[in-house]
Amino acid sequence: MANAILTMFRGLNLKAFVASLGLLGLWASEGLCSEVSGVYIDASPHLVEMVQIVKTPDGRIAGRIESTTLDDKGKLKTYDFAIEGAADGNQVTLSARSILFNGDISLSGFVDGDLLDLSGAGEHRTYQRADTYAYQIAVTGLQAQAGHIQAALSADKATKNHSEVTEILNKLRAKAPDINRQLDKAAEYYEKLYKRLHNRRRAANTYWNMDSFDGLARQADQEALQVENEIRRVDDDVRRLFDNLKQDIKRADKLTASVQTYCVDHSADSGRGLCSDTAVKEQELTSLSDGLHAAFDTLAARKEQASIDIPPGQKLLKKIFD
Repeated sequence: MANAILTMFRGLNLKAFVASLGLLGLWASEGLCSEVSGVYIDASPHLVEMVQIVKTPDGRIAGRIESTTLDDKGKLKTYDFAIEGAADGNQVTLSARSILFNGDISLSGFVDGDLLDLSGAGEHRTYQRADTYAYQIAVTGLQAQAGHIQAALSADKATKNHSEVTEILNKLRAKAPDINRQLDKAAEYYEKLYKRLHNRRRAANTYWNMDSFDGLARQADQEALQVENEIRRVDDDVRRLFDNLKQDIKRADKLTASVQTYCVDHSADSGRGLCSDTAVKEQELTSLSDGLHAAFDTLAARKEQASIDIPPGQKLLKKIFD
C-alpha cells in the first residue's frame, strides 16, 4: 500500500520525507528498531491514519496515532494522541487517550511482516508498514480531494442560488404591472378619504361653534374618526405590500451577491453561462426595484399632498393666482 501511495503522489512533501528519514535514523542509532517498531498506515477515500510505535528492549511500547478525515463537505480534521503499551513477540497491546473516542481506548493485535492488525473500540483495522512521508503524501491526496468536493459544492450552491434569483425575478416581473395599478388606486382612494376627512373636520368645527348643534358636531367627529381608521387600514395594506416586495428583493440581492462571489473566485467561468446571466439578471433586478420604489414614492407624495387641508376658498384663490 505504501508503494502504491508513493507512486501516486511521488515528488510531494520532501520536507516530511526528510523528517521521516531522521526518525528512522534515531531508532537505528539507539538500538530500538525491531520487527514491531515502525510506521504503519491505513488509507481509504475519506480517512488516512498513521500508527507510529517504538518498542524498547524491555518490551515496552511508546508512540502515537494520527488520523486525518475528510467529510462530505470537503472539511479535513486531524486527530493526534499518544499511545503506550507492551509487546510480546509479535503480539501488541496498546492504550491511548483519544479525543476522537472521548476517553481512554484499548487496542490489541499483532504484527505480521509489514502488516499491523489492531482491534478495539468496536473497530478492526489493518495497517501497512510505511513511513511518515507516505502518510503526508496520502494527506496531500485528501487535501486535493477536499478541494474538488468544495469546488463541486460551491458550483452546486451557485447554480441553486441562480435558479432562485430567476424565480424571484420572474415573480417580480409578473407582479409589477398589478402593483403599479394597486398603488395608483391606493393614491386615488387616499385622495377621496382625505377629502372626506377634511370635510367632516370642517363641519364638526362649524357645528361646535354654533348653538344647539352639538349632536351634528359629534356625528361629524365620529365620521371623521371612521375615515381616519380607514386611512390607517390602507396604510397597513400598503406597508404589507411594500414589506413583501422588500423581502423578495433583499433575498434576490443576497443570492446574486453569493453567485457573484463564486464568479470572482472562479474567474475562468465569469464570462459565460451562469456568471454572465447573473450579471444580466442583476441589472434587471435593479431596474425593477428602482421602478417599484418610485411607484411607492409617488404614492407617498400623493398621500402627503392629499393630507393637506386647503379650504374651498383658498383653493379658488390659489387657482386664480397660480
